[in-house]
Amino acid sequence: MANRPELKQLSSHGKVDRKILRGAIRSLEFVELNVKRPGVLLENLFEVAPRLNWLKLNHGNHDHFELQFICEKFSYLQHLEVNVKDMIAADNSVRFDRLAHLQELKLLGLSNIRYIHRNNVRCLTMLNSTVKGDELKQIPEKFPALKRLILEKRSVSLAGVERLHKLMPSCRIDYGNNRFYPVDDGTSK
Repeated sequence: MANRPELKQLSSHGKVDRKILRGAIRSLEFVELNVKRPGVLLENLFEVAPRLNWLKLNHGNHDHFELQFICEKFSYLQHLEVNVKDMIAADNSVRFDRLAHLQELKLLGLSNIRYIHRNNVRCLTMLNSTVKGDELKQIPEKFPALKRLILEKRSVSLAGVERLHKLMPSCRIDYGNNRFYPVDDGTSK
């Protein structure tokens, strides 16, 4: 039997025929979907690539059910990028913490951090976020293993980032052109 090349990455732009995901593509590692409502497409993707480790959903806002499906089914994800702009308080059962291998989380349009449960994410990016003040102070509690935080300048004030860095001295924070490095606590030699 001849060796067949394995497909590692798939990026779709525009409408995707879900039949494309019905084949045996178990070698997929990275998938980028640019579709408004990827619900059924996600189900088909899980059937063919249950061990997917990178998922990027670019287009549209993803509802509670899509995020819940991702968190329950794609347990091998290490990187997740998703738009959460339309999440509401009632959507508090979305559990990023169920993604035990998740190392990097990129949230677009985040307006409320309260629905995020404590997790082991090491790198968090928040773009087009409206999380401010008291909610920013929840980041150390929600992301205790965080080693890198990336924030947009227009979303958060410099004073807010400085306060957050004091709460998370071992985390590098990238804030526009400013970078707040981890503080050496004097215990490492």
